[in-house]
Amino acid sequence: YNDPRLRGRSKLFIPKTRASILRIVASIVSEFFSSPDNVSIKSTKRFNSKLDAAAKLLEEAVNYRLNTNIKWFLVAYMAIIDVMVLGRGVLNVGWNYEEEIVESKTEVINPVTGEPETVSISEVVARVDEPFIRYVKLWNILVDSNCNPLDPINDSPVLIEKKPVYVFDVIKKINSGEWIKPKGFSDIENETEFFSKYLWKKNIIEDELDEDSVDEEKKCRSEWSHVEIWDVY
Repeated sequence: YNDPRLRGRSKLFIPKTRASILRIVASIVSEFFSSPDNVSIKSTKRFNSKLDAAAKLLEEAVNYRLNTNIKWFLVAYMAIIDVMVLGRGVLNVGWNYEEEIVESKTEVINPVTGEPETVSISEVVARVDEPFIRYVKLWNILVDSNCNPLDPINDSPVLIEKKPVYVFDVIKKINSGEWIKPKGFSDIENETEFFSKYLWKKNIIEDELDEDSVDEEKKCRSEWSHVEIWDVY
C-alpha cells in the first residue's frame, strides 16, 4: 500500500476492510484452537472397548503429527484469510514417503566350513514417512472454466499449479536426471539463454541490470531468476 500509484486514493477502504477481516479471522482461529487438541476422534459404536481404544490411539497420532510435523496454525490461518478475501482457499494434503537402501555387515558361521565369515546385508528402510499439509496460493491454481464451482478440484479435467522455480534449481534437476530434458535444451552452454524465454514476470520493485554490466553478473542474475513451472495433477 506504500506504492506511489496508491498515494492519491482513498485511505479509508483498505484499512477498514482489512480490520474487519482480521476480526473475523481472529474469532475463527479462536474457535479452531480453543482446546489443546487439534482434532477429536471418537468411536462410532458405543460400548465397544476395542474401537474406543483405536479411536484414542488415532487421535493421539493425528494430534502429534499436527503439532510436530505440520505447521497447522499457520496453514489454517493463511487458508482462512484466503477464504475471507477471495472466497476460496487451497491446501495440498498428502504423504511424504521416501526409501533408501542401507547396507550393513555381520558375521555368520559357514555351515560347511564351520568358520565365521562376513556377510553384507541390504535392507530397505523408510527415510521419510510423514504427512504434509501445504498452503497453496489461489492465484497459482488453474482449473477448467466449465467445471462445477462447488467441487472444482474433482470436477475439473485438469488441475495445474504454477510454481516459480529458480533457473539454477531447474538446471540442477535436469542434469541429475530428476526432470526430463525439454526440447531445445541441448548443452550447458545455452542453459541460461534457453530459460530466458520462460522467465517469471519481473516485479516493478526489482532492480534491472544495467546495460554496461559484465557478462558474469548477467549470468549470475539469470541463474537466480525464476521460471514458471506447471505442475499438472
